[in-house]
Amino acid sequence: MTGMKTILPQLKKFGKQAGQGMVLFFMLLSVQSISAQTNTWDGSSSANWNTASNWSLNQVPTAAHDVVIPNGITATINVNTAAVCKSLTINNGNTNNTVSITGLNSLSVSGAVSIGAGTGSGDNKVLAVNAGTLTCAYISMSATGNSNRRSELTLTTGTVTVTGGITMNDANNYVRFTSNGQLFIGGNITGGNLVPSTGTVTYNGASAQIITGANTSSFYNLVINKSNAAQTVSSNTHAVNIANNLTVISGELVLNATNANYIIGHDLSIQSLGTLTHNVGWAAFSRSLNVRGDWNHLGGTFNPGTGRVFFDGSSNQLLTGSQSTVFHAVSVNNANHVSLSSVDMIIEGGAGALQFVNGRVITGANKVQLCETCSITGATNARYVDGNLQMSVATGNQVKTFAVGSTSAYAPVTLTLNNVTSAGSILISTPGVEHPGIQSSQIDESRNVNRYWSVQNFGVLFTNANVSFQFQVSDVDAIANSNAFIIAQHNGSWVYPSVSAQTATSINTNGLTEFGDFVVGEGGASAPIMVLQPVNQTACQSAQAVFTSSASGKPGSSVQWQVSTDGGNNFVNIAPGAPYTVNTTQAGNQTNSSLTINPVAIGLDQYDYRAIFNNSRGSVTSDPARLTVTGITVAQAGSNQTICAGLTATMAANTPTLG
Repeated sequence: MTGMKTILPQLKKFGKQAGQGMVLFFMLLSVQSISAQTNTWDGSSSANWNTASNWSLNQVPTAAHDVVIPNGITATINVNTAAVCKSLTINNGNTNNTVSITGLNSLSVSGAVSIGAGTGSGDNKVLAVNAGTLTCAYISMSATGNSNRRSELTLTTGTVTVTGGITMNDANNYVRFTSNGQLFIGGNITGGNLVPSTGTVTYNGASAQIITGANTSSFYNLVINKSNAAQTVSSNTHAVNIANNLTVISGELVLNATNANYIIGHDLSIQSLGTLTHNVGWAAFSRSLNVRGDWNHLGGTFNPGTGRVFFDGSSNQLLTGSQSTVFHAVSVNNANHVSLSSVDMIIEGGAGALQFVNGRVITGANKVQLCETCSITGATNARYVDGNLQMSVATGNQVKTFAVGSTSAYAPVTLTLNNVTSAGSILISTPGVEHPGIQSSQIDESRNVNRYWSVQNFGVLFTNANVSFQFQVSDVDAIANSNAFIIAQHNGSWVYPSVSAQTATSINTNGLTEFGDFVVGEGGASAPIMVLQPVNQTACQSAQAVFTSSASGKPGSSVQWQVSTDGGNNFVNIAPGAPYTVNTTQAGNQTNSSLTINPVAIGLDQYDYRAIFNNSRGSVTSDPARLTVTGITVAQAGSNQTICAGLTATMAANTPTLG
């Protein structure tokens, strides 16, 4: 249509010939209505969309208008209202065109948006959603044919909703995020480039969608939120790379691409109506799903296939949510570890299903659970299950190595189960602290391995079992003799299975028929027994006196000396300080202690002293010993004498006896 100026003369002529004035009037109205469907920007008054004089129809576009932005318009067109139209076309040509939505404004297009192509260098055609919202049915971009010009949809902080798809026709077409804008897409994004910045793309179509293209498979945040939970979004040819979070709210995201690893740079969340399916087999393709943040399983479904999930973040990663996740295979490569929070890690992928590259799995009150055929690779110092490890056990003769430890050290256990007749599972943990009941055992807690192993049996029936416990040198008390170590087993009471072999960092026992808690260390712990009683001492005033006493027992004893000032009826503790000095030493199993009194005061005469030896198994009190203090004797010179001149006199003195 060329407008009213072209058609009106013909209509007037027709009206005169027919003599039908009224018919002419209605025809004029009809043609005007038809012509009004195209409303072309001319920008004759300003750069604002909401100015009527800027449009060829001298009215702001309505929902019935096909809006055209012609070539030759160089000013940025500002959508400064709640704008509407039927379609929007930015024409091809040799000028730079931009339509910009800002503030709280919006543009609602019931049909398609067509972004043309420039013909010269720098002739960019841009629809920029800087803020506000854009909604439309479809977006297409024309091929520019040269990298010196581009056609693009730009999102800053605005929101774009496309009920259909976005088609880009060459490598110079872009969907470009420059900040944290949001794109809701109901169809597919094909061709061109998606530049994610910090934006979010949400796939929400009512039918199946596909993520395609090497340059349109990178996202910052990716959300799957289908209106029908049974509908799928598939990644078939190019593995997606998500810099931040993947959230599956509703619908199924299917991972099929084998060209590269799938990367989730931060958190993965599977919500109650969501499903994540990983169809890439690790054994066949050596491709994995790499998660570098938290794994949140909030009631949806994870289908692991035969794939491997790598936890390879740089900060501590959490497995959390409302239900535990079943994995086929897991690799841990995080120096800051993976932690279980309210959920278990369940692995069912067979040999090598749990691989340690770096870091630990910290279970807390939860557990890592492995299937009957599962095994662990790569475990060593700094790479193991820190907490609870449960391994399923099949019938027959079975050997299971539990790669467990605590925060401080790796301390694995190897179980050889002979003649298993009923399958079940075994759970082992090894807290890096003394057993809470060690003081009721024969193990000397001052000469032992400073940890214990808890071995729990869930339904496994077997003839007997051989067990090997390994530990680190750093676990062992400095004064302990590992050659003298025994094993104490607690399952309601303490028993002491025989030791079949041992080294400085391991100990074995054979023939067990049940499990429980196990402690390793020197045996022979007992309450102290008096070896040397203190004896009475006599000392001169201002000299020194020493009382000595000894007791044997494991572990070594602390010693408290006491004094009685009332003939041994009541004793009180002696506090350190003059005139008292206490010196206590340990020689083997014997504790020797001395009490030195220096200086001895006359007021201490007839005081009684005793020693109390105490260890974790009990105490013993020595007999009292008395101190007798001898005072200093002064020599006497005899009686006074009077002498006359020229005569002599005799003086006499006694000799004192020194104590």
